[in-house]
Amino acid sequence: MGQADFVEATGRKTLIMAGVWTSVCVALPALQAEADGYNVLAVMDASGDVSKLAADAAMLRMADGGVESVTTNTILSETHRTWKRPDAPQWGELYAELVPEYQSVVESYTRAQAAAAPAGEQGRRRPATLAR
Repeated sequence: MGQADFVEATGRKTLIMAGVWTSVCVALPALQAEADGYNVLAVMDASGDVSKLAADAAMLRMADGGVESVTTNTILSETHRTWKRPDAPQWGELYAELVPEYQSVVESYTRAQAAAAPAGEQGRRRPATLAR
């Protein structure tokens, strides 16, 4: 089974792509996937290139072909979607690991949750600390 067959077998119509060189490893398969009817998201800050000019040119070429340029932050946020998920603390830990500045957001969230707890439960809920 080739890569195209594998992707088709998933039944998914949205592909998230990143690669070593934006102008080659991302642009070429992204444009082909878009032409094949997929919705393609190219994660620009997860890919590099030989120069800023090369990356910018690839991004413009992909945009002209219908590929959406996004960042890692966009992908994480859109995948996570809401803090009301039962696995929200795990998402917060993953996000804080990948984006160290996010640690303060996780701490604010857990403190807000503890403050919003019904009377009597507040002392039992402590803000989460994330290991670095």
